[in-house]
Amino acid sequence: MFKNKKITSILLVFVCVLFLSACGDSNSDSSAIPSIGESVTLSQQTLCGTSKENLDKALSFISEKNSSGLDGMIADGECFEIPKDTKVNVIGYKGATLEIETPSGQSGYTVVEAVK
Repeated sequence: MFKNKKITSILLVFVCVLFLSACGDSNSDSSAIPSIGESVTLSQQTLCGTSKENLDKALSFISEKNSSGLDGMIADGECFEIPKDTKVNVIGYKGATLEIETPSGQSGYTVVEAVK
């Protein structure tokens, strides 16, 4: 009985190690998140919030299909759009959000998926 528990424990540890190493490989792609100071090209027309909170609010309006709310944010200067293929500098990031700066010096927050 003791031998079976030992084998079971070893197998369980082995499975956990395999699982953790597989998770690490899928998340270790350092090219997915640009480095601070790196110049990147936007892969699509990109919405930026003037703050992280404004970006979250704009994304919420998009998911709710509330175009008048989004238009109001743009009119009030709480968010802005940057054309596709614009080169921007990464000045910070947290999670799936990048803080970027345009060639004209305007800074804002956008999603990581917006960059190539």
